[in-house]
Amino acid sequence: MDHVKNNPEALSELGFGTKLNIFIRSMFIQSGWNYKGMISMGFSFALTPIARLYYGDDPKAYNHFLRRHMGFFNAHPYFASFALGAIARLEWDIKDGKVSVEKEEHFKNVLIGPLGAIGDQLFWSIIRPATFVLGVLGFYFAKNVHQHLTILLSLFILYNIPHLYIRFQGFWRSYKDGYNVCRILKMEHFKYLKWLYMGIGLVSVGILTGFIAPLPPHSLELLIFILSILVAAYLKSQKGRTYLAMTIPLALALTLELISGSL
Repeated sequence: MDHVKNNPEALSELGFGTKLNIFIRSMFIQSGWNYKGMISMGFSFALTPIARLYYGDDPKAYNHFLRRHMGFFNAHPYFASFALGAIARLEWDIKDGKVSVEKEEHFKNVLIGPLGAIGDQLFWSIIRPATFVLGVLGFYFAKNVHQHLTILLSLFILYNIPHLYIRFQGFWRSYKDGYNVCRILKMEHFKYLKWLYMGIGLVSVGILTGFIAPLPPHSLELLIFILSILVAAYLKSQKGRTYLAMTIPLALALTLELISGSL
């Protein structure tokens, strides 16, 4: 194809500019969410720079590329970057005839399960609830608008540090590894993030519960703090119940408040 021959980048691996373009587009991967294809429309949109690079002078091949990636695909929106990087790498191999389209499609389908499970467990079950309960704790102690805004900014940063890290590291790592990206799609590779935010959530629940509970007997306050952390840790680690782990200690503290007549 003349377009490929006249473009040096199309004859080698993707350049930094094209990768950055794909990465920025991946931020909007849920903008075309639908029941039929889930995030496939956003996935195809993110890969459009590759279609332009390889098939810019061939409308039929260009449309075929986009339609291939408009089929069903779903993943956690942040972890979808692991699939984007790997597929971007495989598209170069497909162009060179090293990989078949069928093999790429099979690989995409294999990624759906782990990308959804790990992302949901890490973000929806740990990081988001931990950030939420820390925010409740912060607003409990905040006294003015300035402190409220400071807390909101802190929560925004606290949540988006792992969010952007996963998106960035996922895309660049998977582009480098290709098929081998499957090796790192295990929760053990994200255990430090998991335990850090579990700790933040559990300690926040314990502190908040201790302060909501009746204050006069200080030994009772300490006991409630310890029991809240233990109950939350048990429900989360043994039962996998994130929101129940947050709710029961707080409900216990509020009940004690009502019984003691403090509310």
